[in-house]
Amino acid sequence: MEARLAKDRVLSWFDAGAAVANPSLLTGKVFKAGVEVTTLAWTPVVDVPSVFLSQKIKLLVEGAYEVVVYYDNVAIDTYPLNVGPTALADYPPLVAQTLKLPKSVAGANQTVSLKIIRSSTAGTSASIGAAYTAATATYNTSSTYTFPAVDTYVLVWYKVVNNIATPFFTQDVLVLSHVGKESVTFRVRNEKAEAIVNTTVVVSTAAGVQVVQGTTGSDGAVVLDISPGEYVVSLLKASVVFTNNNFAVEVVDANAWFESGSMNALDKWNNKFYLTSNTFTPTVSPPPIELAKCELFATFYRMDGTPLPHADVQVGVMNGPQVFSGTGAFDTRRLYKTDSNGYVSFSLLQGLTVEVLVTPIGLRRIIKVPSGADAAAPVNLLTLLGTAPDVFEIAKPNIGVAPKRSL
Repeated sequence: MEARLAKDRVLSWFDAGAAVANPSLLTGKVFKAGVEVTTLAWTPVVDVPSVFLSQKIKLLVEGAYEVVVYYDNVAIDTYPLNVGPTALADYPPLVAQTLKLPKSVAGANQTVSLKIIRSSTAGTSASIGAAYTAATATYNTSSTYTFPAVDTYVLVWYKVVNNIATPFFTQDVLVLSHVGKESVTFRVRNEKAEAIVNTTVVVSTAAGVQVVQGTTGSDGAVVLDISPGEYVVSLLKASVVFTNNNFAVEVVDANAWFESGSMNALDKWNNKFYLTSNTFTPTVSPPPIELAKCELFATFYRMDGTPLPHADVQVGVMNGPQVFSGTGAFDTRRLYKTDSNGYVSFSLLQGLTVEVLVTPIGLRRIIKVPSGADAAAPVNLLTLLGTAPDVFEIAKPNIGVAPKRSL
């Protein structure tokens, strides 16, 4: 059994072994790669109660599926279902057909007849006799049958058993007028109806699988060959962001629509789509410049020779922001701490003038960070502090004095 991708499909099942006594207990499921996709509810056909039809289902992912039929929650039958964008047609609509059944299916010397069920309406045709033709070893219908429209149909074959015409074999068939790709036009424009040129139009399935893409010309249009089905269309253009994207479209079988007699809707179903979206150019900054740095380090000890752990080492930019190669250094102050061994290490921009304050020992000096060859290897911060040009200064705490009181 076959189905077209993203198109409604009614499934059928034939109770060949008369296993269903209570139709309300009949259910079904559709699986793909062992994963349940949807459930099925079966309804018996009034004129042929041994044939059951499901509700309409729509499968959005191409591939092989499995239909499992359950009776009273017990699996009693299974059959494959293949889904693709271009399912093969068994018969065309509006063309008289002589329908045939192989002798190997019906057996020899049988009285054979046929009824045809249209799946979407559950309507049943009158019985058509089928005589055996030795030249082809088939039972051929005595009169032709014309399928009225694109749809799925069930051919129910009968043969006489105990003087009663009894259904013994069914065929689920697809009636399609046109199998293949449609010529689809996409016009990309803004809200002023102005064409948006050089835009890549990407067509994907609902599952996100890309089908085809093309680029709009000077009129904002691109023509792509796409199989009938439902798709998502996205727009891409270098250095441009679209305010509206991901358009849902349905590509229809134009020939089938024409043959259905819906001429009044021809403009709607001509597979031409207008994709309206405004654009703007985002601000994109250049990648950050990798500026030259110098690594500074120091180890602080107490006078008894033990390390000075967890000491604050503050570094501040002197005299506001400083500019290097067109780039501003805007930090005001950074805080570093010595480790448990009294060691601290950090990197600063080369050539920067900074104030260094070691809080626990009250040391404050102004230094210039080495640059060029002097910064090729880590530099001892204490060496820079010792040769700083500013006057050595000890930071003293400012402790207020309590006022004198008299009794």
